[in-house]
Amino acid sequence: MFTQKLTFTVKNVIYYCLLFAIAGSFISNALLSICCILLCVITIFCFKKQDVFNAYTLSVITIIGIAFASLIWSNNIAECWQRCLVKLPLLLLLLPLHHKISIKQCQYIIYFLIICTLAAIFFTTYNYFTNYEAINESYKIAKVMPSFFVGDHIRFSWFIVLGNLLVLNWVRKYASTLNYVLSATLWVCSFIFLHLLASKTGLLCLYISCFGLMIYYFKQHKTIVTAALCSTIFTVLLLLNYSKSLQNRIRYVQYDLNNIYKGNFVSGLSDGARIISLKAGIAVGNENPLLGVGFGDLKEKIKNWHHIHNPNSKDYEIFLPTNQFIIYYGATGIFGALLFSLAMFIILFYKKYNFYHLLTHLILLVPLITDDTLERQHGVFTFVLFYLLSNTFCTIETKKE
Repeated sequence: MFTQKLTFTVKNVIYYCLLFAIAGSFISNALLSICCILLCVITIFCFKKQDVFNAYTLSVITIIGIAFASLIWSNNIAECWQRCLVKLPLLLLLLPLHHKISIKQCQYIIYFLIICTLAAIFFTTYNYFTNYEAINESYKIAKVMPSFFVGDHIRFSWFIVLGNLLVLNWVRKYASTLNYVLSATLWVCSFIFLHLLASKTGLLCLYISCFGLMIYYFKQHKTIVTAALCSTIFTVLLLLNYSKSLQNRIRYVQYDLNNIYKGNFVSGLSDGARIISLKAGIAVGNENPLLGVGFGDLKEKIKNWHHIHNPNSKDYEIFLPTNQFIIYYGATGIFGALLFSLAMFIILFYKKYNFYHLLTHLILLVPLITDDTLERQHGVFTFVLFYLLSNTFCTIETKKE
């Protein structure tokens, strides 16, 4: 009896922690942190010793363990510890969510996700049109409209695309008029909003998702897919003609890329700074190819590289490489980067998955290539949340079959 009550309590704690963590990702870093800590404790508590030596578990432990191992050769222990703590919620990948929450609770999480996403989209869009001229002007100087996720528009747009894929997969399994309406509303609002926001990573993930879905469904529903393709092209053309934020963003990116092509890394241009960050990360890794400089010293080494090779860089242009694999190379050397790459491949693509699962995992991978996703709290949580929920639905589908 006591064991049953404890199991019931743990399931409810996981369920409510996930709900509050989703809310916290939009409005409160502190709430998100508290929920992640509780979920990490539960994950350790629920972990089975016999699972230690399977490839998946070892991969998750490897990604976190490499960062902690760099404490040994990092001089700045405080910075290294901070980098490690940010990655600690990756432990949640070991949480067997499909055993810990019910199908009904999982559906409530989806409903809550839809409500939060739509509310965030409407509020951000309202703020955009309220400050229309000022925000559009900011797009000319590498700025974007204020958004949730503490202004992290990259992770915010990534979250929206992943949410749409998850909801589409959910509707496929639990078809109803309400679910179809919610899914369609979320897709239409998200598609328009992501073009207004004009985050490059978000749009890249969106187009990959749309392209993959159209290819997948083309044989079964040629007419519907053709209509969807025509509607998508028409909507994009409308947005290109009438969205000032998107127009200004495209002009800015064209100007930035043109300078990069000519070899002119102009101060204040975001894409130029991102490419320089990659060069800096590779250079730091090349100087310490075996073990790297440690996560604690990586940021300082990047700064030193800028002072020597690119002294005109402003403070806001000096940041970690915008590629997670290069970050691991600079911090932990070639061995750490190879272990991270292998572990990430096993986590994302080693098992046999259905189409939606594979597409979701591909979208999970994209910001690891284009950004420093696992160095940010919202990036780690978004990765973990949608991996777990996607895996849960895949497991449900397998059981049904």
